[in-house]
Amino acid sequence: MTSEARIYDPEALHAALDALHEPGALARAARGLPGLGGSASPMAQARQLRRLLLDAIASLQPADGYIFGSIRNRAYDVLHLRYVEGNTITDIADEIGITE
Repeated sequence: MTSEARIYDPEALHAALDALHEPGALARAARGLPGLGGSASPMAQARQLRRLLLDAIASLQPADGYIFGSIRNRAYDVLHLRYVEGNTITDIADEIGITE
């Protein structure tokens, strides 16, 4: 996969994020996304997709002046708490002080 930005089907991307910690489901989600190793095994594609998603979320973390829960950092905080840490929407809202 090149470093250029690609536009994916939002539903396929959401399914992949939901499956981030479930290798079998992530392998199924990878089938719907282009550019993931072509002939690689489904599990290799799942690992590649997981790495890409984690890297994309990490890229949103501001380098300077990071303050958890600030409006400036909210996108990163929500994505990290939901998909990397696996928190529920209710727990996330409570933690950063917003409504669901």
